[in-house]
Amino acid sequence: MSASADKSLRIAIATSGRFHVLDLARELDGLGHEVHFYSYVPRRRARKFGLPARCHVALLPWMAPCLALVVLLRRMVSTNAANMLFYRCIDRLVAWRLRPCDVFIGMSGIYLRSFEAARMRYGARLVVERGSVHIEAQKEILDAVNELNPAMQSVDHAAVARDSQAYALADRIAVPSLHAKASFTERGFAEEKVFCNPYGVNLRMFTPGVRTLRDPKLILFVGGWSFQKGVDVLVEAMRTLGERGFHLCHLGAVADAPLPNVPWFHSEGHVDQSALADWYRRAGCLVLPSRQEGLSLVQIQALACGCPVIGTTMSGARDLKRMLDGTPMVKVLNVGDSGAIVDAVTTMSVAGLSVNLDAAHRADLSWGAYARRYEAMLVDLVSAQVALCNGVHRIEQPRQRMIT
Repeated sequence: MSASADKSLRIAIATSGRFHVLDLARELDGLGHEVHFYSYVPRRRARKFGLPARCHVALLPWMAPCLALVVLLRRMVSTNAANMLFYRCIDRLVAWRLRPCDVFIGMSGIYLRSFEAARMRYGARLVVERGSVHIEAQKEILDAVNELNPAMQSVDHAAVARDSQAYALADRIAVPSLHAKASFTERGFAEEKVFCNPYGVNLRMFTPGVRTLRDPKLILFVGGWSFQKGVDVLVEAMRTLGERGFHLCHLGAVADAPLPNVPWFHSEGHVDQSALADWYRRAGCLVLPSRQEGLSLVQIQALACGCPVIGTTMSGARDLKRMLDGTPMVKVLNVGDSGAIVDAVTTMSVAGLSVNLDAAHRADLSWGAYARRYEAMLVDLVSAQVALCNGVHRIEQPRQRMIT
């Protein structure tokens, strides 16, 4: 256990798939805490990402029928309706299977009954893990994106209500970036309730490797090819950059935006995470012109491999630049500015930026550092609860009506 913790905490982490919270669970276990990770990810796959079997609480045997129905609903009804059914099913399952815990960390939008169960049964402190901006801000952004692609479903009112109630129940809301935190404080949330903690990266997988010759004309876009990630703005910038000899390579799935059929573009489709590092080592830069995102992990992966990053004020790039003491390896642009992308890519190409981070900065980007920051927050949160129970001072928690 780390020196910052006075005792081992019992920590429940509930998600659906893997996400970044599997990395959090693994690292908190390594720090000496008793961690239970609730997910439908099979135990064998969770172990592939380093999660000890003792941490894994299987949900898949009970969730399998629901998952089949969700797939059918997505085809026949709507994604939003299917998601809401899924959230309610997995939430009730976790509430049923929940073991004693001091802290319950639940993914935003999914868990409500489980929050209530953790508090009522075990007196647990509650943390909403929110990977993006406040859901009302997210809805505003996606409603605007919907004008670019009317077929894309935005956030529905049921999801807004569910998220909002979780925020009210929570003792802390964990977000990965300053712009995500601002979306809460601008809506009246107290500064101390919103915990900002940028994500990490697997430093053994994402390394500069042997020195390779970068292609300054190769631009990477990694992730789902979608309007909310600003690919239309990137394509607009590439109309100019393509004439200057630049080439754009897409790695990932195709979402709601069409792939361009032009000589300066190609898509590799899905690439296994283990192969991404080679692409980052070859590219001149990674460009991520997101309109809406908490903090994109691909930016951290790229930086750990020595690949410069061009992001936006809504991609989390600003947080990474701050963590790395203003490094020129990160350019932060306004959303929707294709001309700024052209200028930034051109400048980086001329400068030939390819700087391997020093040991201290690489350590700051690790999952271990992410978990230690999280641990310090959890220890303070539980210590405050102990003080309340000892009568130092008392703040009544308002009773919330559950949305089912």
